[in-house]
Amino acid sequence: MTSIKTLDKGKVLFVFSSAGKGYSLEEIDSLENFVLNGGGLYIGAENWPLQTEANQLTDRMFQKKVFGYYSKEVAETSKEGNFNLEELNQFPSGKTSVAFPLDHRLLVEAWIEDQPLILSGYYGKGRVVLDGGYSRFYCNQINSESKRMMGEIYNFLRDD
Repeated sequence: MTSIKTLDKGKVLFVFSSAGKGYSLEEIDSLENFVLNGGGLYIGAENWPLQTEANQLTDRMFQKKVFGYYSKEVAETSKEGNFNLEELNQFPSGKTSVAFPLDHRLLVEAWIEDQPLILSGYYGKGRVVLDGGYSRFYCNQINSESKRMMGEIYNFLRDD
């Protein structure tokens, strides 16, 4: 993780959950404050055990954690989100995707089966994206649709 002392120097931070020990309470506080004060935070997860940091952060911010295991290869976009996805109806969902619970504070950007795969919204002065299928960004799985999705995520988090 970026040093806690340097979080205020960035505008966007990407967290790709691991199977590790996770963050300390001080680090969770720092990440939450980063977003509350205007930063953009991407929180990515995959099927167990790649959920540690995502569950810590989403539990703190939304009192919710990832669930399920979805092996469907294609996700469907939502036309009601914060992203500009008019030309992109489907894209790779990720190799071993999970879902995030619906939350009235977040908009669904993409669905896996009938569950939210990617959600976005505002948190304090900042922005957050929850993604249950970050393996679509792995070198051996990336394609033009996943690159487009990464661009939309980045633009939203930067407030572009």
